[in-house]
Amino acid sequence: MAIIPGGKRFIGISENVDLTEKKSAQINVKTEPYTMSDIVDTVAASGGGGKFVDGTNPLDAVYTTGNVGIGTTTPTEALQVVGKISLNDGGNSVYLGESAGTNDVTANNRNVGIGGEALDANTTGVSNVAIGYQSLRLNTNGAQNASVGTFSLWSNVGGVSNTAIGYQSLFFNTTGSNNVASGLRSLRSNTSASSNVAIGYEALSDTTIGNNNVALGTQAGDVNTTGENNVFLGTQAGDINTTGANNVFLGTESGPLNINESNQIVIGYQAVGNGSNTVTIGNPSIVATVLRGTLNLANLPTSATGLSAGDVWRSGNDLKIV
Repeated sequence: MAIIPGGKRFIGISENVDLTEKKSAQINVKTEPYTMSDIVDTVAASGGGGKFVDGTNPLDAVYTTGNVGIGTTTPTEALQVVGKISLNDGGNSVYLGESAGTNDVTANNRNVGIGGEALDANTTGVSNVAIGYQSLRLNTNGAQNASVGTFSLWSNVGGVSNTAIGYQSLFFNTTGSNNVASGLRSLRSNTSASSNVAIGYEALSDTTIGNNNVALGTQAGDVNTTGENNVFLGTQAGDINTTGANNVFLGTESGPLNINESNQIVIGYQAVGNGSNTVTIGNPSIVATVLRGTLNLANLPTSATGLSAGDVWRSGNDLKIV
């Protein structure tokens, strides 16, 4: 008797039979959830004489020791498989997990979904990899995405070429593309922004539509929302920047003076910028700055007109401070 799994039921066939042919056979159906003892009892009732269509004996895969073995007669685990497992849904895709890839149209989509409800809504999206519970859960036609981690790229619908690694990384992304997020909740709030790179715990976690940002470090650029073309390097770098653009913050807790300044460079531990279009090196504890090599001062103002206290201007070859 062959045992043919059927969801929450099994079918016992009392003779060798190829179900693709129209042949009569005695079929017993158990409608309740079955256990391994049910299967063993059914096989035993047949005398063990039935075989699968390929000629193998069901008893080669089912044992009464409490363990199940495939390719081994002495399984030591609840399920032990010796040999290669190959899965193909007809579209060169592989899905493992409850409701994984449920809606895939199997038209050569070449997807991999591992985990409960991974790629569950996918229909025509191709060449995606989703690993983790509800990874890429809402994706329908997005393509070439790689998502590893529970709820990673969860909301993605049509975004392409994104890489998300970590719990809730790129969670709210729907149509944003070409983003890289590595770290728990990195780029979590991103919806449609593209070409961002966030590496570190909650890096760029509040960014929604800001494009072309780079953040490296724990909570680097974490409160940035719509600011674009920024570079945040260091733990909590750019710590208060929300909408400012074209900035560079280099150093732990380095940041702007205000939340919306642009085109500034701030370098150093806890260094604070001096406003838009300025360069700041060092924090208030720095007592000396050493510059080696030739310093070109040709573009300094040649008069003090319009300058503020502390500004430098050039008089011939002399430097003067307002």
